[in-house]
This record gives sequence, C-alpha cells and structure tokens, in this order.
Amino acid sequence: MRKQTEIDAIQHIPTRQITPGHNDRTVFDPVELQELAASIEANGLAQPITVRGIGRQCPRCKHLTEEMLCNCRPGQAPTVVFTLHQIVAGERRFRAVTTILHWDKIPCIVRELTDQQTADIMLIENISRKDLDPIDEARAYRQRQLQFSYTPADISKRCGVSAERVRKRLKLLSVRDDILHLVRSGQFPLGHAEILGKLDRNRQLIAARPLIDGLKITFRDFQTLVDNLYQQQIQECLFDLAALEKPEELHGPIEIIQPEYPIAVDLPDPVLDVKSTTGDIILDYIHMLTEKGFEREAAVVGRLLKRLSASNYVRINPVRLNI
Repeated sequence: MRKQTEIDAIQHIPTRQITPGHNDRTVFDPVELQELAASIEANGLAQPITVRGIGRQCPRCKHLTEEMLCNCRPGQAPTVVFTLHQIVAGERRFRAVTTILHWDKIPCIVRELTDQQTADIMLIENISRKDLDPIDEARAYRQRQLQFSYTPADISKRCGVSAERVRKRLKLLSVRDDILHLVRSGQFPLGHAEILGKLDRNRQLIAARPLIDGLKITFRDFQTLVDNLYQQQIQECLFDLAALEKPEELHGPIEIIQPEYPIAVDLPDPVLDVKSTTGDIILDYIHMLTEKGFEREAAVVGRLLKRLSASNYVRINPVRLNI
C-alpha cells in the first residue's frame, strides 16, 4: 500500500496539461469567481486541486495516444506528448487561477482513481457546497443512477446527505424546463417545484401559474391544488386506457406504418415486459448494453431517456429507482 505522503505529494503542473472533468456543476457565478481569485491572489492557494492522469496527449493535435511521441507533423520532428490530467476536485479554483489570474502552473494532488471513485469525489465536493444549484444536484444523482446503478440510499451514504433529500431532488427532473429556470433564479420555491413532478407538463403550468403571477398561496393550498390536478390526470389516463381496449370501434381499422430508421444488428434486443413502462424498458436496455460492454451505445440511449423523462414523455416506475 502506498504511503499517505506519496499519495498526497503536491506537484506543480502546467495548466495546459489539465482539463476539467465531467463536473456536475454547470453554473459558475462570475462574481464569486472574481472574489475567489482575489482571495487566492492575496493569500495564496490554500488547498491544491485534485487531479488524475487520463492518458498522454499531443499538445499540437490534441489526440490521446499511448506513445511518447506523436508524428502529427509529417516531414518534421515528432512532437513530445505530455500526461493529460483531469480535474477531480477544485474546478472553481482552477477557473479562478487560469481565467482571471492567468497562472501557467497550479499546485495539484495527483491520485490514481477509477471513474467511479472520481464520480464519488466530485459529488461529495459539490454537495458539500451550499451554493450548488439544486437542478445540477438532481442531475448529478440521476447520472450516478444511470452510470453506476446507485440507489438513493447508495448516494446518501456516499455523499453524506439524507436519502429523502436525494429522492426530493430527483423529482425535480420531471418538472418543466421553464419552471426549473425559475427555480434556478430564485423566482419559484424549490419545495413547491419538487411536488410538481407527478403532473403532466400542462398541469404543472396550471399549478405553478398562481405563484408565477405573484399570488400568495400557502404550501398546503398549493399541495391540495397539485393533488386535485393529479386526480384529474389519473381519471383521464383511465379513460384513455378504456378507449384503447377497442380502438377500432372508435376510430375504425388502424393502419400500422413501420418507419424506416437505422438498426445496429450487432446489439442485443431489448426485453419487452407488458408490466413495465416504456421508461422502465429503456432503462433496463441501458443496463443490458452496459453489462455487455456497449457503453457508448448505452450512453446514447441514456441521453435520450434523460431528455424524455425530464420532459415527461416517458416515466420510470419510482420503485425501479427507489424514489
């Protein structure tokens, strides 16, 4: 086992050899970055950033390579490649010293980490900050569910928050983008948004309208409004299901037209279960692709599912995600 002093040895790495990771945080307040840069300039960088090596990169063509030299310039001497480091923790500090202070090098703690360990550390660092956007937080939780099959209980243990908080944040991902934008800007209460997810898009807007228009409404009254709209939604769904039992009587014979679309013949077929929702079937297919080594394809399907789920076009059974 390596000694702690070896693991935490600080290296001064050129900033051009460092790239941001897949940070859960998408909002970086420019004023706060200016304040952070001013503090670093006055007092120094108290805490080095944490990075991991992700391969060698040519400084000219930017391609990753296993070789020590890159022949990207035919007829000229090969270019010496360098180790590219990915930020694991400290992207705000990195942005402050590179975009504002224009440092050429930055103190780093270099660690050997797997993708899962990196994702855990990023999540812990971001969640520990009180200014993390709740939408980014929710998306961070969902990403771990899709990538590592984490349950809310798993996430709770790994980042030190309650499972109830994880479940509430995940509910935000079923809320309309325009309402989430208001949540982000502080114009719509977070707690109110978290209970909107069970409604379809139109009913979400109906429920949110009084608050958007500036009317005073208690949380209990708002919850009652949401519950009433949800009951209406259920009744409409039951009516639609009844109509689907005998569609020809209502609409006449149905002509089924098969659209043309590309099909990857080397991928496994999804398993269809009449007891599962469309979202559940897609989620199971993502897990199947991941298990069989089709990670890129799983990520493509996962991106589609994320968008469909966030826009309420498909729903995932809460039991499947333990939410």
